[in-house]
Order: sequence, then C-alpha cells, then structure tokens
Amino acid sequence: MREDFSGIREEVEAAPDGWASARLADGGETMFFCEPDRRKFRPERGQIWKRFLRVDAEVTAETETPVEIWWFVKDKTGRYYQDVRSETLLPGERRTLTIPLDAGSGRWRAVGHRADWSALEAATVFTVGWKLRSDGAAEVRFSPPRFEGERHEPEFQIIGWDPPRRMELYRRTAMRFELSREYFNPFDPGEISIDAEVSCPDGSKVLVPAFFSREHRRRFDFSGEIVEPVGRPYWEVRFTPTQNGRHRIRLLVTDSSTGEAQTFSSFETEFEVAAGEKPRRGFVRRDGRGENFFCFDNGEGFFPIGLNIHTNIDLRSETAFGYPPLGDGGTRDYDEYFRRCAEYGINCVEIWMAAWTFAIEWSCERTDYYGLGRYNLVNAWRLDYLIGEAERLGIYIHLVLDNHGKISSTSDPEWKDSPYNLKGEFAAANGACLESAGEFFRSIGDGNPTAEYYRRRNRYIAARWGAETAVFAFELWSENDLTDEFQANYDASHVTRHLDWASKELRKLDSGKHLMTTHVCSDFNNNLRRKRLWEPELFEYVASDAYYDTNSATRFVELLRRHRAGMNEFKRPTLVTEFGGSSGGGAVGRIVADIHSGLWGSYFLGLAGTPFLWWHDFALEPERGRHYRGFADFIAGIDRGDPAWKLSEPAVPAPDQNTRLEAMVLTRPGERLGWVFRHEPMYSYPLTEKEMPVVVHAAGVPLPGLGTGAVVFYDPLSGKVVERREISAEERAAGRLMLPDFRIDIAFKLEEHE
Repeated sequence: MREDFSGIREEVEAAPDGWASARLADGGETMFFCEPDRRKFRPERGQIWKRFLRVDAEVTAETETPVEIWWFVKDKTGRYYQDVRSETLLPGERRTLTIPLDAGSGRWRAVGHRADWSALEAATVFTVGWKLRSDGAAEVRFSPPRFEGERHEPEFQIIGWDPPRRMELYRRTAMRFELSREYFNPFDPGEISIDAEVSCPDGSKVLVPAFFSREHRRRFDFSGEIVEPVGRPYWEVRFTPTQNGRHRIRLLVTDSSTGEAQTFSSFETEFEVAAGEKPRRGFVRRDGRGENFFCFDNGEGFFPIGLNIHTNIDLRSETAFGYPPLGDGGTRDYDEYFRRCAEYGINCVEIWMAAWTFAIEWSCERTDYYGLGRYNLVNAWRLDYLIGEAERLGIYIHLVLDNHGKISSTSDPEWKDSPYNLKGEFAAANGACLESAGEFFRSIGDGNPTAEYYRRRNRYIAARWGAETAVFAFELWSENDLTDEFQANYDASHVTRHLDWASKELRKLDSGKHLMTTHVCSDFNNNLRRKRLWEPELFEYVASDAYYDTNSATRFVELLRRHRAGMNEFKRPTLVTEFGGSSGGGAVGRIVADIHSGLWGSYFLGLAGTPFLWWHDFALEPERGRHYRGFADFIAGIDRGDPAWKLSEPAVPAPDQNTRLEAMVLTRPGERLGWVFRHEPMYSYPLTEKEMPVVVHAAGVPLPGLGTGAVVFYDPLSGKVVERREISAEERAAGRLMLPDFRIDIAFKLEEHE
C-alpha cells in the first residue's frame, strides 16, 4: 500500500522517515488515515496471505493525556469496518499496534452495512486509518501501515454441502456451501475452480460451474436505490434438471492458490427428478419443426412479444419524446416496467449488461467495480432480482452480455473508461491489457490475457445464470458492427473467429445450453452485408435492428415484408431486437403505427417474435400498452411454429376511393387467421380511433375454398370480440369472407368443418 496520509480536513504530508502526525487540538475525536492513489490501486495477491495489519504509533511526550485508538478500514467504495476493541497509548509511549485480518478473529465490525468481514474485504482494503480520542490536546505519530505474518492455511473442507434429495423438472435449484479456506480472488478459476458434476439418467454428465457470492438487500432513500452486502460470502451451484429420473451429483474442486494444484471432491449423493404439480416448460429452444420459430423443452411454442429495456434512464427518450429527466430508481424502476409488461401481455424484454446497468466487470473508477477479474456483486444481485421477478410474472429475458460502446471510441464511446484500455486513466488499477479497442476481437485462445479475462467473466455469467429458464437467450454483442476497426476485423475474419471461440466457450459452461446470437445495427440489409457473423454453429437465430427514415413514405409493415424476404437466406429464426422509427425516434403517430403494425405484421409474416421497441418508456404508457394487450390476447394458444401454416396476402377491394385495405391470412387445414387493415393508419396512427371514418360494407376478403364453419372477429386494439357467426352459404359460394364494420383494422379466427 502506498503511504499517502490524509486527515479529515486536509492532506497531511509524511515526514522524511515516512511517519505522519495526527493532532487533537482541544481533545475530542478525530480520524486519521492513509490510502493509495485510486488510479493505481489494484489488490495485491500477497496481501490476503498476511495474518496481521500493523502500524507503529507513538504519542509525543508533550502530550498530557492518554489517547484511545481504534483501527478502521474501508474498501474503495467506502464500505467501512471498525475494530471492536481499542488500545490506549500514554504520553511518550511508542508501540506496535496489531489487528488480525482473518475472518475468525471477531475484531472487525461492519458500520453502515451488514456484511461480515472476510478475505474478500481483506484483499480489497483501500483505506487504513485510526479513530483517535483524547480528553485533552494530543499528537500521535504513525508509521506507514504494513501487512505482516503468515496466515495458517486450514485443512481443506467443504462445509454445508447438502443437495436436496428431490428436484423438480425444469425448476432451478440453488445449492449453497462454504469452504474452510479463503482466497485472494475467488472469481479466478486459476486460483480456485469448483464444478458440480451431475450424472444424468441417460448416462450423460453435466459440469455445472459454481460461483462465489453473498447476499444483498436493497433500500431506497431520496438519492435512489442502495444495495448493500449482507452476511458471509458463500459458494453456490445452480442447476435445472431437464430429465426425469435418478441423478447423482458431487463437487469437484481444484485449489491452485498456493501455486501447486490440489484436487478435492465431495461425497456423491443421489436425487430424484419428477415433474411438479404444475408442469414447467423448460428452456427456450429453436423449434425443430421448421426454420423460423422458438419452442420450449416441452414442445410448446414460444412467440416473444418483446420490448427493449436496455436501461432505466434512457436519455434518448428524453430528447425524442420530451420526457422530463428520468430519475434512476434502480430495480424499483424495473418492478414497474415488469408489472406493466405483464399487464399488457409483453412476455420478453431485452436487458443489457452495460456498465450503467448490470455489467459485472468494468473500470474500478466506478462504484462496486474492481477492473478486470473481480466482479460487481451488487449488480449480480440486481440481475438475480430482475430474473426472479421476470420468472414470477412469466417474462423472459433476452440478455445482452456486451454493448458495442464498451470497445468503441466513436459510436456511443466507452473505450476511454474500459478496464481493458492500457491508455485509460485507471489502467493500472484495472489490470488493463489492450493498446486499442480494435485489438479485442483479435484476442482469442489460451495464454492471451484479454481472452482469459473474457472467458473468466463468461464462466461467472454461465455459473450464475446458466440454469435460469427465464433467460431466453444470450446475445454476445449488441450492434457488433459499431465496434472499433470492425470492418478490418470482419474482412480478416477476426470477429467471426472470436465469436465462434466465445460461443463455444460459453456453451461448455452454460448448463442450460441457452440460445445464442450476436447483433448488428440499422436494418436487415446490414445483416446481409455482415452475414458471416452468424457462421458460428452455435448461433441458432439472427438478431437485427429495423430502423428507417421516418421522413420517407415507408411504412413499417412494408419494411417487415422486405426484412422477412431478405432474412430467409439465413434459414433460421430472425428477431428484431431494436426498432422505433429512426435511431432518433419520430413523430408520435409514426411510432404508434410502428408498434401496432410491428406486432401484427411480424406474426403473420413469419418473424420469430414481435420487434422489440427501443422506446420502452413510450411503449409502457397505457395508451400504447393496449396495442400489446389486444395482440397478446388474440394469439394466445395458437401454435405459430406449426409449419402447416401458409401465408397469403389477398387483394381486398376498396370500399371507396379514399380507403385502401390490405390483408394477411394464415391458413392450415381447418383453420384460418386473418388481419385486415387500412393503409393510412399504418403510416401514422391516429391519436384517437374516432378520427378515422368507419369502413362500411367492405366487399370482404377473398378466401378460396371457403367451407362451412364459424368465424370470430376481433378488435385488434382491445382484443374483444366484435362479432361471432357461422359462415354463410353466399360466402362459401363466392369464396369471400364478409367483414363487419371497423375503423382501422380487424382480425379474425375461422374454423372450417370441411
């Protein structure tokens, strides 16, 4: 630790011998401390192996009263621990003060939070100081503090490992335990690596990585959300069984903390897996019946009705829609987002592990981050909380591991603050290893420090969230093509090789074998220009943007038609995860038209899910939420992934010269679904539906081969039934389904008996 001494009111310079003085002018209390340069502070491996923290202290002879002294330490975030005991120095006395660093000493008491002292705190001590109390004027001199003595390493033991004897099919089970030993960096598998080996009924074995963590709690005050650590750290294994029957499980441990690898294993136990009273659906997979859709492990189809909640403080929304400043309510904001999503039928949201949201690794310049190789447990808890709430409400998380700005110096640039950046102000503290952002995708393979840090972080992500069925998929990068030197890296296949390597590494660690992809900006044409990004065999669907020039005559439904046709080249599901006019938004009527036509158009045209609107605050206002609710109610219970469905777009005669109608119809044996809509409102949706005149006496929708049966017409906005009736003989003879009156659009479900 560098000896930079400070006092409460002013910085104190050390004397030539390295000592510095603290003064109590008229008695009372003061605090005196030293800390290193924050820009260069990085935990030192040797520090955790020291048993004691020591300092030489003396009370000058001129002092007339004894001085009572307490130790205190803080991490760089400011979490404070104080010695429960004090020592008293007499005038003229010089003594070495000593406090043990091990967790079992009982000397350290948390102040202002509830986290127990552990090696995690000992390794990240940033501030060392002393609280002084005297009844009269006093002066105390301190030497630089030092870490001394060797810790006793106890015999290795796994404590509290007790897996349950029964688990539920497709339900995550968390198994916690502790170790008798502590570690300098428990996030580094090169120091301590723990996996649960699960032997499945079919003879296969699954390795599930364990992760290091601790409990947290949240509270709120005028400044926003505060998340604080609680209690002792622990290790945890999360596992979701995908097979019924008898399983076996044990822990496999490799401890390399002393330089020589030691291996240990727990006892092996058995557990039985069976379906619960309310059967669960499992993980989301690519539907094997065709090229375009998703399903669950149990075979039930999944059609994401999506929204992009990349942040809870979207400054672009403030600009685009004139919102007042959006305060940061932390996870409480997501409580409200998710409540409304569930109310409106939105079942999938995109969440970013961005530096300003839920990243676990970033520059130590920011609170709770420690540079490369140590993880932000506050954000990990926040993401745990979000996933738990999403699961409770039936919402699935499209989890983005990295956004392009992290390695961009030009587009939404964050490279200046990246923990990888060797030229950054906090490079030394971060353990940085890259001269430029463009090097990132050229860094793969064993022995490469960038690749090793990236792999370690992804191991933690897989360990902590790989068993979550509420995680729909992992998107490795958002707008991959906006990273520095992208074109050169793409042309030289560096990006593709990196994505192939990264996806395979993640798949090995991910016990849930989640879907994976990457993503590019703009619209589907950019996907086609960058199509080699989806060469990695583990990328089972294609993600894209769908922005366009809102000053043009283009309607979003037309863009979706072109999107679907162009993306057929990939022969796999395609999902639009960003859209909403241009990248800067658009007029309210245009964005609402995009929402409405995006929902219905994506379903009929065969996208894998609805487009995910970028402007989530806009979408979740009640006037917009009803568009989602009506659509969700209409498609409920329909198996869109059935390859028997065939799309047609029959020409619908115009009822008058001012009205242009279009139709999309899905047909499979015995069943038809249809959406009939006016052309104009899909360009700019009216503020109120009553602005549009009623479409009267429409000539109907051509449906060749129309047979006997029943038809139900729905209002797409409310989801309510408009009319229910039998198909008439006249309609069957004409091959034309007559429509009830409507203003903007109407949908129908038709069941035929022959």
